[in-house]
Formats: sequence, C-alpha cells, structure tokens
Amino acid sequence: MLTVACSNVQQSQKIQVQNAQNDTFFVTVDGMENAKTSKLAILQHGLASNKEHAAVQAANKAFLDNHYVVVSFDSRYSLGEGNNDVTRVRLTTFEEDLATVASWAKT
Repeated sequence: MLTVACSNVQQSQKIQVQNAQNDTFFVTVDGMENAKTSKLAILQHGLASNKEHAAVQAANKAFLDNHYVVVSFDSRYSLGEGNNDVTRVRLTTFEEDLATVASWAKT
C-alpha cells in the first residue's frame, strides 16, 4: 500500500506499480496538493516515447495549472524507465498499461 502525503509544495512523487503479470510501471504523480479538487488526469505517451516527452510535459503543466492531480507513466516497451525493448510494443500493451494505471489511480 502506498500513501502519498499532500503538501502545499508541488513535488513529483515517483512510484512503481505492478500489473497482474508482475511487470513494473514507472509512474509520476504531480499536483497532490490539488487532491481536494477530485480532478485527476492520466497521461500516456505515444508509441516509442516516454512520460518525459515535451508534449506529455506540456499537457502535464496545463492540467496542473487547472488544479488537477496528474498521473503520467512509462508504458511497457517504451523509451522511458523500465523495459526499453520497443520492438515488443503493441497497441494492446498500451491499452493494458492504461487500464492498469487507471485501476491503480482509483485507489
């Protein structure tokens, strides 16, 4: 179980989440100080990219500016943290990864 403390200072929380197959996802949570607003955005990067990509970071900032908690993550077989074997990426793995992170975020 993970508990993330809220504060008035905007700090990223880096978290590892596992799916049913014990694959690890590297998740970043920003804007926990906005948790009282009950607004959540989950950002998933494109194929062969990562959560640090400029487009993902621009979306992250836009949501933070509008008082959201923002969850971004590196999908399996992406260029981010974790397994970097992009030859194995499939749209189905991206769909599964998003479902895993969304389920985790509900907690």
